[in-house]
Amino acid sequence: MNESPLGPPPASGVPHPPAPGSGPPYPSAPGSGGPGQGYGPGPYGPPPYAGAPYAGAPYAGAPYAGAPYGPGAYPPGNPPPYGAPSAKTNGLAVASLVFGVLGGVPIAVTLGVIALVQIRKRGEQGRAFAIAGLAVSGVWVLLVTLIMAVGAMTSVKRDDSGEITGRGFMNVAELREGDCLNGIADGKVSYTVTATPCSEPHDAEVITQFVLSADSWPGTDAAGDKATSECEKRLARILSDSPKLDRLASFSLYPPDASSWKRDPSVKCLVVDVDGGKLTEKVG
Repeated sequence: MNESPLGPPPASGVPHPPAPGSGPPYPSAPGSGGPGQGYGPGPYGPPPYAGAPYAGAPYAGAPYAGAPYGPGAYPPGNPPPYGAPSAKTNGLAVASLVFGVLGGVPIAVTLGVIALVQIRKRGEQGRAFAIAGLAVSGVWVLLVTLIMAVGAMTSVKRDDSGEITGRGFMNVAELREGDCLNGIADGKVSYTVTATPCSEPHDAEVITQFVLSADSWPGTDAAGDKATSECEKRLARILSDSPKLDRLASFSLYPPDASSWKRDPSVKCLVVDVDGGKLTEKVG
């Protein structure tokens, strides 16, 4: 029978003494603090990632040989891709566009020119706004010019005596005694008529006019009755000796509502062809 040696078993965590012939334990690495810790130099050199890059390791905490830029750097001469402050927008350029859209052409043009100069000198943004303000102002100028040209072509032409020599559009309130016109119809409210020389075919001729006097607007029906009765009396008296009286009928133009009466309270007394035809010469 084999007998075991007496004595307590080895304490936990304490290494057993080496068996005879097994050799010493691995030597400790220099500066490792004691036996059994770390690795000593082996036949293949130090491990590749032991806190310092081995030869040829490109990403071991420092740039590898030949890396053109250090950490966080960017190529010289080029701005950083992110975080660079952008140039501010010129306020006068924005104001030029706003005034241009609203039709303030002189202000828009002035602000636009000043903005372009400032943008060039300061390197600001907003050039597109300034150019747009100038362009919109140009559109306004062209539009106003076109309207004026059309108005000039369609305006009434008179000679020195005030007689119409060229046809054109005219507001009813601008009609004078002796004017001939087209564009009226019984029961139709007319604000604009076409004035024409009395030598050309026309619908009516203004013989006289008077003011519809009243302290307040009498209403459409009362104003119409007053205008019709007063025009008939006045036309009969003025044209009593005219050989054309039997071929004429009375026609009146009067304010159709209170707002028109406030602007122009006058009543125009006209004559028209009794059969609804065209007049071809001056009556009065």
